[in-house]
Amino acid sequence: MRVAGFVYRVGVSTEPEPSATGVAIFIKSLFEKEADDKVRESLVFLRLFPPSWVGEQYGGYYYFALFYISQGMFQVGGETWDRYREAVSEILIEHQNGDGSWPFPPDNRPQSRLTGDSYPTSLAILVLSLEKQYLPMYQRQKNLY
Repeated sequence: MRVAGFVYRVGVSTEPEPSATGVAIFIKSLFEKEADDKVRESLVFLRLFPPSWVGEQYGGYYYFALFYISQGMFQVGGETWDRYREAVSEILIEHQNGDGSWPFPPDNRPQSRLTGDSYPTSLAILVLSLEKQYLPMYQRQKNLY
């Protein structure tokens, strides 16, 4: 199977980006009846970037990218989501502060740190609670596989 992903800015971005690919899978799941070849190829691409605390797949915006990659995986559902959820949950819980908050990873871009402690904590909670489907926008539309 071919490996492919989505870019953030067509004509500007030269390589597929994991966070843009996660967003695209999420959006496609909202509007399409079933997974197409592009989604399947994109999942192969995302598997090249397993969840971690740091890494190029986050582009220096860890929680933003993590949220959208997680949302795409959640919408795919099934075994894809189960494996991803287990790995990302383990990473987030391992890095949670004693007071319940989450820090930024060391390779996070400095400008996102200006958001304060509530930003990483709220996004970590959203990622960990995707499966609960509390917010209508984040409810699974269907299992793509």
